[in-house]
Amino acid sequence: IATDSDLTFTFNSRRCGEYCFESNRKNGRMVVFGDTGAEIRVAQKIGDEEVSVETWRKSDWPQFCWAVRGACVHFLKV
Repeated sequence: IATDSDLTFTFNSRRCGEYCFESNRKNGRMVVFGDTGAEIRVAQKIGDEEVSVETWRKSDWPQFCWAVRGACVHFLKV
């Protein structure tokens, strides 16, 4: 997903396992995914501030991949 969308993908183990996508434009925008068990916490951040937080119920893998792609492109490609 990161390669297809020209994004940077990182994993942060210090904060309970966050998977992060950020723009290669270095505009401070990041979409952060955290596994909370039965759900996925999705936060949109600008700098260190969370500007939007959603909780997604886990579903099938292809649907999740399309949701990740949509969230990243919508927020990061501004």
